[in-house]
Amino acid sequence: MDRSAVLAKTAKGLEEVKSRAHGLPQKQRTILIMVDGVASVGDIVAKFGGIPEIAAALDALVRGGFVEVRRAGSGSTAPSAAAPPPAIAVAGPPTAPQSRAEALSVLTRFLHDHLGPDADLVTGALEKARTPAEFTAAAERCAGMLAAVRGAQKAQVFRDRASAFAATHLGG
Repeated sequence: MDRSAVLAKTAKGLEEVKSRAHGLPQKQRTILIMVDGVASVGDIVAKFGGIPEIAAALDALVRGGFVEVRRAGSGSTAPSAAAPPPAIAVAGPPTAPQSRAEALSVLTRFLHDHLGPDADLVTGALEKARTPAEFTAAAERCAGMLAAVRGAQKAQVFRDRASAFAATHLGG
């Protein structure tokens, strides 16, 4: 796969992130979470330390219909033939999450960016939370882990983002 290609989650990929509906193995699911429609294949591989298996996992996610090539690597900005569904392609900057699944993906990506694979220890509770109280408890566990590993400032950034998520998507 072209390392400068930009990948984006499909509806199937967003469904997997939200509900684990397709039963992806945890390593592939972690890589799927990192796909944000902005980062290139090379960027994603680099976040995992350049491990060759990451590129193969991205290929498997494309073949499985979880992600699609949003932009080809030659600097083209034309969307791929399989454009995202209208519910995903909404107005606004590409980094501003629009749906609950996209916003949750941004939160879990933040954790993965700052905690690495250890983020998997706490992201499941965030994803399963259905009430504001469940989400707040899970988010505080995540913030505690961030504080221990990356410091109070990163933990506060996460708390602020988690609070905004809860207010927008959980009514709390």
